Amino acid sequence: MLSLAKISVSGYRSIQSLEIPCADLTILIGRNNSGKSNVLRALRLLLEGSPRDLSADDFHTDGGTRADKIEIRAEFAGVQPYLALSVEQHRPKLEKSLADGNMVVRRIGTRQPLDFAKMEIWQPDKGEFGTPTGIDAALKQVLPEVVFIEAFTDPTEEAQAKSSATLGKLLKQIAQSISAQVGSAVQEALANAAPKFNLVERDGELVDERADDIRRVEQRIRDRLRAVVDATDVRIKFALPEVQDLLSSVRVDLQDRGLWTPLDAKGQGLQRALYLALLQALSDELRSPKPGQLTRPFILLFEEPESFLHPALQRQMGCALAEISATNQVIIATHSPILVSPGRLAGVRILRRAPKEGSDSCATACSVPDLELLPDAQDKQLASLLALAPTSEFLFADTVLVVEGPSDSALLRASWDLVRETHPAGPACPSLAIIDAGSKHVLPAWLRYLRAMGFNALGLVDLDFLWDGAGKCLGGDKDHARFIDAFWKLAETQGLVEDTVGQKRMRSTCKPAAFAILTKDLAAQADLIRERLKKDHATWVLRSGEIEGYFGLTVSSKGNYVAASRRLANHEIPLDKEIRAMFLWATPEGAL
Repeated sequence: MLSLAKISVSGYRSIQSLEIPCADLTILIGRNNSGKSNVLRALRLLLEGSPRDLSADDFHTDGGTRADKIEIRAEFAGVQPYLALSVEQHRPKLEKSLADGNMVVRRIGTRQPLDFAKMEIWQPDKGEFGTPTGIDAALKQVLPEVVFIEAFTDPTEEAQAKSSATLGKLLKQIAQSISAQVGSAVQEALANAAPKFNLVERDGELVDERADDIRRVEQRIRDRLRAVVDATDVRIKFALPEVQDLLSSVRVDLQDRGLWTPLDAKGQGLQRALYLALLQALSDELRSPKPGQLTRPFILLFEEPESFLHPALQRQMGCALAEISATNQVIIATHSPILVSPGRLAGVRILRRAPKEGSDSCATACSVPDLELLPDAQDKQLASLLALAPTSEFLFADTVLVVEGPSDSALLRASWDLVRETHPAGPACPSLAIIDAGSKHVLPAWLRYLRAMGFNALGLVDLDFLWDGAGKCLGGDKDHARFIDAFWKLAETQGLVEDTVGQKRMRSTCKPAAFAILTKDLAAQADLIRERLKKDHATWVLRSGEIEGYFGLTVSSKGNYVAASRRLANHEIPLDKEIRAMFLWATPEGAL
C-alpha cells in the first residue's frame, strides 16, 4: 500500500518547524488551537494546492515577524507498484527518484513575492530537489488523491456533483467497482451512439450516419459561412462523455419524512450521518478489491469526524475509518476520546502549543507514544485508562494529575478551580486534568503509561503510600527498605499490625496511629522518601495522612466528599497550604 511515512512542515501558520511520522490510521489529538487542522491543510496544500490557495497570513509569525518561506515536505513509502499509473515516458525519471522504494516530495511558498512553487522531487543521484520536464504532472498521477472532510463546511458547497467536492470524491472512490463492472457496457453503448452525432471513419473512409437534423443545421451554418468567407467549411462535433464523466456527476438524494432532496437542502447533522454511511460503504468495497485492478490511492483527511454524532455512532465512525486505513491512508484530527482506543495508540500524535526557545511566543510541537514502553493493547490497566469516560480530558491537557480514587478527584477539582483563580501564571497557566486511577496500587502503572504516551503525568497519593505502594516505584532502594523495616517494627510494637496469610497488614482502625509513626517517630526518614518520590517519580505524597482530612472530613464522615467539594467552591472552608503548594508544583509558572 502506498502511504505517507512522514510529513515535515515549516513556516506555516502555527507551525514553525514540525515533523510527524504517520501511520495507516494517524490520530491527531490536542487542545483547540494546537495546530491539528494546520497539519491537515498543509498536506492538502502540498498534494493539491495552487498559488491562489496561499495567502500572506499563512506564513508563521514569531514575535510579530512573519516567516519568508513555507516548506512542506512528505516522504511516501510503497511507491514502486504505482509507477504504472504514470505516463510511460515519465516512469524512468520517477523510478530514479526512489530510495528503498520511498519517494520524497516538497513544495515551497514564498511571501515576497507571494507564490507557491510546483512540486519538486528528491533526486538521490544528484543529491537535490528538482523538477525534471513534465514530472510535476506525472507525480500527481502516482501520489494519493486527497479527500478532505472539514469540520464545518457549507453543505451546499460540499454536495456539489463534481469530483473536487468532498461528497463527489467519496462517491468516486465507492464507484470504482461500478466503473469496472459496467464500464465496457457503457462504452459499447456510447460507441453505438457516436455515429448518430459525429462523422466516423471506417476502413479509411468517413461515414455520415448522423441524424438528419444535425446534418441540416450543419449545412445551414456552412452556407452562411461561405457567403462571407468563400472556400471554407465547418463541421459540428459532439464531445461524448466517458464513463468517468458519468461517475463524476453522481449525487445522493435524501428523504427525511418528506420530499426527496439533494444534500444541500439538509443540515450538518444529516451531512455527517451521510458521511458515516459513505465511509462504511467505502470500507465494505475496499475489503473486496478486484483482482489485478490498480487504481490511484487516496488519503482521507478528516477534521473532527465525531461532530454531530452521538457516542455509539462515533464508535462506528472509528471502526469505518480503521477499516479504510487497511487499504488507503487515513489522518484525522479529533477531540473525541472514543476514537482513541488501545489498539489505535500506534497512530496517536499529540499536538501542543509549546514555547519557543528564547522567545515568548509558542509553536506547534508533536509527541509520539513510545510503543516500546507501552504494554500490549489488551493490557487491563491501559484499557481502563483509555476507556474511563471521566478521564478522557487528559488527552487534551498540558499536565495530568493521577489520584487514587473518586474522593481525591472531586476534592482536588474543586481545589484546582480556586488555585487557578490566583495562579502566578494567570490565564496562561497550564491546563490540568485530574484523573482517578481507582487505587493507589495501579497509580504507578497509569503514570508509566501516560508518560510513554507523551504526557506530563504526575501522581498524588495519601501518606499510607509510603508503606503500601512506594515499593513499586522505588524497587530495591536501600533507604526505603530500611525505612519499611523500621516502620513495621514500630507498628507491631504498638499492636497496629495483623498477619494475613503470612503478610503484614495495617489494621483498618489503626491508620491514624500509623500516620503518627511517620510524622513523629520516623519523620526524617519519611520526608526523605517523600522527596525521592517527588523528585524521581513525580509523585507527591501528602504529609499529614489521607486527603479527606485536609478538608475537615474524619474517618466517619469522609464519604461526604461531594458536599465538602461544594463548600470549598463556595469558600466556606479554607484551602490547605499543602494542597495549594502541590498544585503550584504540578503547574509551575512558565511551564508553557
